[in-house]
Amino acid sequence: MLMFCPTCGNLLLVEESTDSLRFSCNTCPYICKIRRTISSRIYPKLKEVDHVMGGSAAWENVDSTDAVCPSCAHDRAYFMQMQTRSADEPMTTFYKCCNQTCGHNWPVMKRSHVSLETAVLLTGSKRALTVPSAAKDVEEDTKVIQTHRKDALSKAVEMLKNGRVIAIPTDTVYGLTCSANNSRAIRFLYNIKGRNELKPVAICVADIKDVRKWGETDHLSDELLNELFPGAVTLVVKRSSKLNNPELNPGVEKIGIRITECQFIQNVCKEFKKPIALTSANKSSSKSTLNVNEFKELWNDLGAVFDAGPLGLSEKQRAASTVIDLSVPERFKIIRWGIAAEKIISIVEKYNFREAE
Repeated sequence: MLMFCPTCGNLLLVEESTDSLRFSCNTCPYICKIRRTISSRIYPKLKEVDHVMGGSAAWENVDSTDAVCPSCAHDRAYFMQMQTRSADEPMTTFYKCCNQTCGHNWPVMKRSHVSLETAVLLTGSKRALTVPSAAKDVEEDTKVIQTHRKDALSKAVEMLKNGRVIAIPTDTVYGLTCSANNSRAIRFLYNIKGRNELKPVAICVADIKDVRKWGETDHLSDELLNELFPGAVTLVVKRSSKLNNPELNPGVEKIGIRITECQFIQNVCKEFKKPIALTSANKSSSKSTLNVNEFKELWNDLGAVFDAGPLGLSEKQRAASTVIDLSVPERFKIIRWGIAAEKIISIVEKYNFREAE
């Protein structure tokens, strides 16, 4: 705080005297002992700042497109583009959820690219180039969540509850999953994969009790189920009436059920407390994936990608789980020959199951 001399108006200085601090003037003899704390606060009036997007009026006449809201999973959003970086970078697309009760806003920044023609002009050759990206895709930065993170489990469960489709590791390959009881999420799962709607998907559960709840397994002993699960097997049985989502394998009386050996997906199933639909993380008819980067083209449509690192070094791992039909007492049928098929056959034969004609 500045103090001025009442006699000559010059700035007073603070100096020490024998018994206290005091104000003194360098121009005139004025002296004033400091006997109490002197303070004064003046708060300036802040200038009103305009909304960078133009406020709510900016969204009045914009178009809408297919885009999944990360907050409420609504599948439609308004959008506009703005140049938020240097002129040679792509524009940033801003989305606003069409759901009136949500209205969530989020940005998507695209990567900048250097074309082969530009690279040739710059280097004079077509040799391999490493071009650093000036603007890393925001979506990719936030999509990938390492499974060892403390909040990974809670985030996965939250997204399933919100009707999102997520990528998740299993004990064989990476999979896409969503709530098996959410019709909208099931439709979105099929759209992401480009999967034929007549081709069924399996469900994944936490334990044997859930297997019996969602499938008709009275003819299967606990001993048999405990030898099969958890493991790289998909058990096909008649579906229970409790599994009544009309969008989940419509017209199909059977259901494939998995309990994987992957601890992360087991924990997700336990916390979610409902069956989750599970299929491989790849476009339909493409090979299964052992690394999250192998299905990078699907990331933009997913709520999150839960990364547990490479799932295997052998190409045999891509064979995924063995699908075995045990819907008929004492008969089995191999629908898909996956990894550990011989082991699974030996287990069911030990319990007097014979291969169906």
